[in-house]
Amino acid sequence: MAYVVETNVESELSVDITATTSPTSTELTEFITQIEAEFNGVLHSIRVTVPIVKANSPIAFEIATQTALWGVCSRTLNAYGGVILDQSPKAQLYWDRYKAKLEEIKNNPDILYDASALTSDSSLMVDGIVDGDDEYHDPAFTMVDVF
Repeated sequence: MAYVVETNVESELSVDITATTSPTSTELTEFITQIEAEFNGVLHSIRVTVPIVKANSPIAFEIATQTALWGVCSRTLNAYGGVILDQSPKAQLYWDRYKAKLEEIKNNPDILYDASALTSDSSLMVDGIVDGDDEYHDPAFTMVDVF
């Protein structure tokens, strides 16, 4: 299950996507997977999760669905139009909305107010240090220390 399914994209763009269209249903599924992976990475970075069941967190689910849909629609329009060097204006509009919403979520995670906080006691940070790791210590000195 995902935030976005093929019928969402077809409805948004008023097109039918099949095994013989460009993009194909298989390619569309790949676009959905890629966009949702990026979106879920952003959610993980702000330490929240949005269940893919609308009833569990309806507001965050709708925001996730709309955001992912914008990204998938942009990718679909570019593939549909065969655009190689530049995006069509409509594809660019969808992409700009998608990227703007990702930034908004990163800067203000509270808009996903009914999302669930990640509960893991320990997670691997980008620098390879696990929070809660005994080897990690706060700095011994600060800039305001006087010697």
